[in-house]
Amino acid sequence: YGIVPKKSYALPAYSKNKHEQIIEYERYTVSYNMKYRIPNWVAWELIYEHTLGTESRDNMSFLVDNSISDSPKYADYTNSSYSRAHMCPAADNKWDSQAYKESFYMTNMCPQKQVLNGGKWKNLEERCRNTWAKDYGKIYIVCGPIMPRTNKKYIGETKILIPEKFFKAILREVNVNGKIHYEAIGYILTQKNQLYMNKCFYTVNEIEAMTGLDLFHNLDDRIEEKVEEVVHEDKWQNPYI
Repeated sequence: YGIVPKKSYALPAYSKNKHEQIIEYERYTVSYNMKYRIPNWVAWELIYEHTLGTESRDNMSFLVDNSISDSPKYADYTNSSYSRAHMCPAADNKWDSQAYKESFYMTNMCPQKQVLNGGKWKNLEERCRNTWAKDYGKIYIVCGPIMPRTNKKYIGETKILIPEKFFKAILREVNVNGKIHYEAIGYILTQKNQLYMNKCFYTVNEIEAMTGLDLFHNLDDRIEEKVEEVVHEDKWQNPYI
């Protein structure tokens, strides 16, 4: 187990142009945006066995990350009408007390309306765990906010940016006649209630265009180009969340 490998397919390319500070936790990596005080992205390998542990939210609280300066605090979200939304879910890390604890660092959180955090975002987290990770043993996930270009709004005294949308891209390995193939699916969800999930599928290329990120860049270039240009939702079991 241990830290996510530096060459993991889950990791986007690092960038020096996004106020980026890389933080490596036990089972996920954060590109923390020091200007907006939310992640640029969070990436991890979701191993099915990691979802089967006994860790629980009992006596667990959100935590300041003392490894960075000016970490967001719990109180920054108080009375804001926004939830402290995990990017890497706690339930993906139930196998280990340290990994579970680290998922509650405020550097792993973004402001989300509860209609999203307790709705489609939660549904997508559960689909990753209970369907795709279970079916394939391991999947690669990267997610994060899509920053508004204009009319930026903030919460808290220290000005945490409120994203207008969120993305999640998932990569899986498929064994076809002894050969490994890769397939990806992408989602973009808004802060409003999503009624029709067939409108939320996006290619990785489209997500990259919206975020300026280079996702799954550790794949071979030819494979990366192929998996990022199209999404075949019909190949993914229960993609409608």
